[in-house]
Amino acid sequence: ESRGLGDVYKRQVHGGELRLEEYQISEVEQFVAKIPDISFRASIRNFNAEQEENEAEETKEQHLEEGGEAKVVVNLRRENAKFPLRVDMRQLGKTKDASWWLVVADETKQTLLSLKKIFFKDKLRRDIQISLPTNFEESPKLTVMLISDSYIGLDQIIYLNILKRRKADEESETKQSRRYI
Repeated sequence: ESRGLGDVYKRQVHGGELRLEEYQISEVEQFVAKIPDISFRASIRNFNAEQEENEAEETKEQHLEEGGEAKVVVNLRRENAKFPLRVDMRQLGKTKDASWWLVVADETKQTLLSLKKIFFKDKLRRDIQISLPTNFEESPKLTVMLISDSYIGLDQIIYLNILKRRKADEESETKQSRRYI
């Protein structure tokens, strides 16, 4: 049994009160296929100006320090990049490129740590330098948001647990020191 997008629409639309013709279903499928499908990943790393110059150093274990500097690494990839990211702005009577906002925040303290407007066609990696909270117990996680300025309902959120990361780093240090004793 086929489970394509068209079959889903056929079952849901024809099964209800609203009836669509085949060409209308095809138009809906074409429209839905053009909506950006974004793969969104984020991680946090200790920020060290010397290591920024030497990317090979970035593979070493790094520790987050309360009140220290860090960089949030955001990776975006469009799964359906064959369609252009153009948006019709009917109110303005023009077409524009879709854009996005990258937001890094500490929701516990209601603090905005970074706000960046971005444009991308296929892939994007963005390193965002931030100042970490001064107390990880009070602010155990950071929020990274990808917000579309062109589409409603495509926003995505990732929570970075910095308290868990610090505790894992401390456990790792303990295990390492035990090996050398």
